[in-house]
Amino acid sequence: MRHLLNLLCNTDLVSVTWLQKLQILETNKALQELGLVEHELRFTSTVVVNFTGALTSLADSVYELLKRFVL
Repeated sequence: MRHLLNLLCNTDLVSVTWLQKLQILETNKALQELGLVEHELRFTSTVVVNFTGALTSLADSVYELLKRFVL
């Protein structure tokens, strides 16, 4: 871990200071400290697909279509 900290920071002093301030918090506590509000995104849609063929072929077709618009 020390080696990783040295890679992230230029000096040992900065690494030690950063490590001393490192905390693991519950999600709600971390959001509160940052002044953020938890949110959730949901995407719900119903799609009817008339397709004859292998399910993997359909999955590949849908993936390729989505990839053009999302990625």
